[in-house]
Amino acid sequence: MSTSTINLSSSTTITSKTGFASEADLIELVLQNLSEFLPNTKYFAAFKEVKIGEGIVDIILSNSRSQQLKTVMQRLTSQVLATYQVKGVEAVALSHLYLNRPLKIETISRRSGLDAKELYTSLTKLTELGFCRQPNSKTYVRTPITDHFSSLVAIEGKLRDWNKALFQANRNRLFSKYSYVVIDVKYAKPAIKNIESFRRVGVGLAVASRDTASIEIVLPPDNSGPISDMFFFLAREVLMGKIAEYLSNTIPLDEAIFSQDFRDALYHAESGTGYFQESQPEYHQTHRLRWI
Repeated sequence: MSTSTINLSSSTTITSKTGFASEADLIELVLQNLSEFLPNTKYFAAFKEVKIGEGIVDIILSNSRSQQLKTVMQRLTSQVLATYQVKGVEAVALSHLYLNRPLKIETISRRSGLDAKELYTSLTKLTELGFCRQPNSKTYVRTPITDHFSSLVAIEGKLRDWNKALFQANRNRLFSKYSYVVIDVKYAKPAIKNIESFRRVGVGLAVASRDTASIEIVLPPDNSGPISDMFFFLAREVLMGKIAEYLSNTIPLDEAIFSQDFRDALYHAESGTGYFQESQPEYHQTHRLRWI
């Protein structure tokens, strides 16, 4: 059996005699090593196989602001949780709103290209959710709780097809601050040989070792993203919808993972009459929240 050794730096070497049996196994190892991608971060959640626009992202890792997260979850009553969905139109509307500068519907419509009537319907829904408010009857501003996720990390895992992974990771820069490709170290030499292709588009490269159950960053990503405010808002609200689905037991439990501080921020929301105040004390045991 051959051994693959990659020299990542003068002090780090990853060796692998055996590759991963499947991409699913590689992705699972990534989920066990999320701190490599968001170090020193207490509040984070990760989701697998997330559809953003026309693409499906292997893993999206979110860095959260605890107070905004608590406020959002307090607003999500059981009834709202069952129907929570911020669509593309709402995401476009949010991306054109300011926190402190009121805008008229006509202005938002002109800048976004959305029909004024459709925009009014979307803003009404967003107002009901508490994501925007009206300083007066004609204008709207975005509320601070829309910043519940401060940044997103996108991760594409592949056994050996680095070219396809790079294409997908480059697309993910539309909504993510950091975008990575993770390759099985046993087959990583071609990717590392083409490291300039990653550097040119600002995508990070990491390798995963089955033998050592570890992840090593070969090339950190550019942090100039996200490229599109609209896709950033869309992705953030897709993740909030995922949390709502997760808490409503409508998606598999193994598709999400939370840091313990993130879990506690959800469970110990201290005021209001939201979902967690309606839940039983055994909530976290009943729903078997997965955390690290």
